[in-house]
Amino acid sequence: MATEAIAYLIFIFINRSFMESYFLPLHKGGNFADFISYSLTVCLFSEILDKYVHKKLLKKILDNDVFCPSQHDFRPHYSTTTAFLNFTNNISQYSNSHNLVALLFLDLSKVFNTVSHAKLPH
Repeated sequence: MATEAIAYLIFIFINRSFMESYFLPLHKGGNFADFISYSLTVCLFSEILDKYVHKKLLKKILDNDVFCPSQHDFRPHYSTTTAFLNFTNNISQYSNSHNLVALLFLDLSKVFNTVSHAKLPH
């Protein structure tokens, strides 16, 4: 029970910190009284946390070889270009060996517009 309470408090803290940002005026040089002598820097806890979690999680995933060989997203040195080259190479190999090639393309870009936002947890 105590673990759930601590997890809930951490959840609340992180959610609130994602919504807050702080502007720090950094003096660029010149007159300290002049507003133009300062630049505003935004400090976002969420940005720092996101980069840290991404780095650690990606390292863990790559070290444990979790990605399947055909996974091209979220991997270093892989992209939509490598996915396309892999895809066209597979089609070419199947066609050259006189196998039947069938393709099915699905556009799922609008699928999340059908989700009722009232039913989603806040």
